Amino acid sequence: MIKLQKLYQCYDQLLDMIYPRHCILCGIVTKHGICSECLPLLPCCQRACCLCGCALADASSDYCGQCLSKRPYFDHVFAAFWFLPPIDQLIIDYKYHQRWENLALLATLFTQYCPPPKDSCQLIAVPSHKHRVRQRGFNAVYELVRAIHKRTALNYSLSTVVRIRNTQMQTGMGKLQRQRNVRAAFALSQPLQTKHVIIFDDVVTTGATVNELAKTIKRAGVERVDVWALARAIK
Repeated sequence: MIKLQKLYQCYDQLLDMIYPRHCILCGIVTKHGICSECLPLLPCCQRACCLCGCALADASSDYCGQCLSKRPYFDHVFAAFWFLPPIDQLIIDYKYHQRWENLALLATLFTQYCPPPKDSCQLIAVPSHKHRVRQRGFNAVYELVRAIHKRTALNYSLSTVVRIRNTQMQTGMGKLQRQRNVRAAFALSQPLQTKHVIIFDDVVTTGATVNELAKTIKRAGVERVDVWALARAIK
């Protein structure tokens, strides 16, 4: 699969030389997949809960009702965008249809908005079970982390945590179903050498997966766990 991915990337580079890329919104020729005038039109996250990152309906509070009633294990969620057009389709096409050209665009967009990582923290990608990776042919989140790393100086690991249960696909599940589905799904494969961890995922929907992973990490002695994501679903 790695050889096939490299073949796709070489093919895309060749196409770039022959046929220039066009902006995903207005269609004009642009190098990075979206022009400077359309960049501000993307669905950037605003007025989000300071803990879980969900959209806030009440402008008078910095926290949503769920976080006020039960604090999650993670300490903060940063998502660059809401899971809305055209970001949602870019992620879907990359993740499920292997549109490799979207990988570079998504990584570039994310690094334009993400906060600068601290030297003392370590980024950990949400792991997929080995059977899921075998079925899909690649780990979409891992490839995103690698692409983002090329554009930033973040310290990351793809082997610190593993998914020990092959959980069901969560599409269509509610929050309680997702919580049950990912319960005890993760484990550390090696000791953590930091007190500050950032979990990276492509999309945070209900937060059940990253919360379960944050619980596993904090039980290992980590003091702070943040979550970074390309997109956050609007409830």
